[in-house]
Amino acid sequence: MATYNHEKYIRQAIESFLNQKTDFKMRLIIGEDFSTDNTAEIVKEYASRFPDKIAPLINNRNMGMTDNSVQILNACHAPYFAMLEGDDFWTDPLKLQKQVDFLEANPDYGLVHTDVNFYYQESNRMIKDFNKTNDIKFPNGNIFEDLLTNLDLFIKTATVLARTEIYKNAYSPDLIKEKHWIASDLPTMLEISLKTKIKYFNYSTATYRLLEESASRTHDQRKKLNFHKANWDVRLYYWEKYSRDPECKKVIDKYFIRSILSDAYKMRDWDLVKKTKKDFIENKIKMNFKDWVKFILVYFDHQ
Repeated sequence: MATYNHEKYIRQAIESFLNQKTDFKMRLIIGEDFSTDNTAEIVKEYASRFPDKIAPLINNRNMGMTDNSVQILNACHAPYFAMLEGDDFWTDPLKLQKQVDFLEANPDYGLVHTDVNFYYQESNRMIKDFNKTNDIKFPNGNIFEDLLTNLDLFIKTATVLARTEIYKNAYSPDLIKEKHWIASDLPTMLEISLKTKIKYFNYSTATYRLLEESASRTHDQRKKLNFHKANWDVRLYYWEKYSRDPECKKVIDKYFIRSILSDAYKMRDWDLVKKTKKDFIENKIKMNFKDWVKFILVYFDHQ
């Protein structure tokens, strides 16, 4: 569990771990990243109450998301590894047991994940079983190409349980830093999908809390643009290294060029709109009606 300034949510996250019913031992390693609120005090409180189950790593400086995750992962030595951010929580008390049982019975699979609930903190709105609600169907087995090209397929880390060694071998903090990728989830899951089969259970085991501001969800349109560009860069990197299928690249480009155009339209950034139109032409992707409307509206704003 990586946590930073989660004072309002950390108790629910920890309790959802303590509520897990298993026939094996569990340990919760919490990387508390020098929060400016009372998160560290709450973590210490739980660690003193459950010393056999909770191992706190209280940082004396803010390490940042990547380095904090590295130290947590390095402290994990059990055969299986699950992740839960300090503002999310598990909803199924048998999550870990069912997932471990599957991996024990299926040695050719290295990771299990499930559907997820989305909770919008600002509006107090819950979308249960997000994938099922939005008719998102996850494949099973060797799913690298699916993860690379189907932008609706996104493995939520709060629902994951993986073989620790496979996860450690897939997680590449140096590459993430070198490429300036904003989030580690996508490259890590793509790496894992290259190394092992992945199993999806079509029911929710966790609730993912969407806060007002985060790396992937923000009111700052420039941050959204940077997030979209980073995800595009991740997919192009893995396409070039492992796929090279031109149709695959066209699918990736089409989705992200449209995303960038939408960002440019919302920012009324004429230079970016012009560049995006050029990207459509160079990649031989036809602009649809909505694309042209966005282009024309920003054009007239610019005049």
